[in-house]
Parts: sequence; structure tokens; C-alpha cells
Amino acid sequence: MVSIIVPVYNVKKYLRECLDSVLAQTFSDFEVICVNDGSTDGSPAILEEYAAKDLRIKIVHQENSGLSDARNTGMSFAQGKYLYFLDSDDWIEPDTLEVCHNTAEENQLDELIFNRIEFYENEDMENMFREKEKSQFRTTAVMEGKALFASAMQNGTFRSPVPFRFLRREFLLENGLRFYSKLIHEDDLFSTQCAFLSKRSMYIDKYFYHQRRRENSIMTKQVSFQRFISCAVLHREFSALLLDCIGTEAEKALMLYMERNLFRATAFYKKLEKAEFCAEYKKYPELQSFYGFLPLSDVQNRKSYREGAKDKAEEITSGLTWRLGHILLWLPLKIVQLLKGRKNG
Repeated sequence: MVSIIVPVYNVKKYLRECLDSVLAQTFSDFEVICVNDGSTDGSPAILEEYAAKDLRIKIVHQENSGLSDARNTGMSFAQGKYLYFLDSDDWIEPDTLEVCHNTAEENQLDELIFNRIEFYENEDMENMFREKEKSQFRTTAVMEGKALFASAMQNGTFRSPVPFRFLRREFLLENGLRFYSKLIHEDDLFSTQCAFLSKRSMYIDKYFYHQRRRENSIMTKQVSFQRFISCAVLHREFSALLLDCIGTEAEKALMLYMERNLFRATAFYKKLEKAEFCAEYKKYPELQSFYGFLPLSDVQNRKSYREGAKDKAEEITSGLTWRLGHILLWLPLKIVQLLKGRKNG
């Protein structure tokens, strides 16, 4: 059986399309766990309507706690051999579950990854998010998750959203994998953790998932302090993964992913009101060191600083000792001063 977990929060406009796509599946051995995360727009009534006409649909109500907690709630009720997380404003192709289930069974997979098709509410959203080209993995072989992650990062095809993944429930339970509560970029962490712990991962070149880009979704809202903190949490959690892959291709790939996260955090920081930022940041003592990485990110991201500084930075950062310090400790002040001095000299 497959357990489909659908977090629901104020998606009355889109919920029917989502649930209809599930009930239209060619594979019938599934349960749908809809977690109403404190909706106030009429979504619960739609859930009750669908549950009344199909006993495979189950509803769990909770106070509004966010996407991560809603997914975790769904996981705690799931009984299927496989889990699939479907966002309630999107929909899937009719053969999604059949192909994913059969492929996972035939290859004894921990995780199966597939493609998505984006669609947009309006032209402004399309101009903001449309990708220049569709990216695909270069392999369809079964391999260790870390190897598949490294391959995807090398050719720019890694995508973190969980709805592009079909997961074995026992694999998640054995490794204690759950979504980090209140984290905005929760899929970045969860999908990477799955990749680094999976023994058997696979990609199939199928466009099963239809992802809606809409205004007022979590990922299209304006920059907030919480988005910066989410980047800091990601850096800390990625650091723990990195220690298990030193000297491998996965290390290079994860370092690149961490660098992108650092640049994203720097961009968020620049848009925040600094007095408010300082006051809020004091509430997170365990994440204080992350702020020290921002000056280096800012310098590295400028193409105008002199080649001498760039060469020196590469010389310093190429060593294992510096890499571990870069991950685990406060950024050495002398490196920041060196890079800044070269840039301004």
C-alpha cells in the first residue's frame, strides 16, 4: 500500500483538483492522509465531502503548525509500505503511483525521483519562475543516494522538493527522518538527508508532478528574518552530513550546495532591517556563528576583487583543516580581513 500525505492549509481554490488527481490513479491500493493544518477558508468542508465518498481518504485536524509539522503528523498516521507527499495546490498524472510503486518494488528502492512540470497563475509568476530549460539526471541506474546526489549537483539537475520523490516508509523510520519543524526551506534539508542515507536510489525520466507557481505561497512571499534563520539551520545540519563524506564526490557536491545556501542567506540579510535583525538574532545563540560566514560570502560573490585575493582564498580553503573549520567553527577573522583588504586595495 502507498500512503499519500496531503498537508492542507487554506487551499479551497485548488484542493478539488489535487484530490481528483489522486482518485483518478490507475493504482488503487493507497490511503490518503489529509492533514488540515488549521484552515479557515472552507478547505475542511471539501475534505469531509471527499472522505464521505471514498473511505481511503482520512482527515486529521490540527492547529496551524506549518508544513513540516503537518507532514510529520501525516507520517505518524501512515500505514503504507511507501510514502508520497503531495502538496494540496498541485496535482499528479494518473499513472504516477502505479509506475512509482512497481519501479520501487522491482528495484528494492529507498527513494525514487521523477520530474515535474511547472504551471503558473499569471504571467508575472511565469516570468519570475520559468526555468530556461528542463533539467534531467544523466543516469537511470540504481545507486547509493550520495552518489546520485553528487551526480545531480555536478550537472545542475538536483531538485529538492519532496513531491518529486517516492519513499520507502521503513527507510525513513529506520533513519529517524522527519521534517525539521518551522523550517521554511524544509525540503532542502529533508531531501538531502534522504539522499545521504539511502542505499538504493533511482531516477526515472517521467514528468508526473504538476507544480503550481502562485502568489502568496510560502516560497513566493517576501524575505523575512525566518528565511535567514532557515538558511543558518540548513548550514548547521549540512555540516553534520559533510563529516561522513570527506574526500568523496559527495563532499564536493554538498560543499557546493552549502555555498549556494550561504549566498542565499547573504541576499536575505541585505534586505532585512538591521536593528530588527540584531534583536531577533540574539534569540538564536546556537546559530550565532553563521553570521560570521556572510562577509566571506559577500566578498566571494563579487567578481571585481583582485585575482591575488582569489588565489590566496583558494589556497587556504583547499586544505582539509580549513574545510572542517569552515563548517564547524566561527570563520577565522584573518581570512575575512585578507579578502576585504585585497578587494579594497
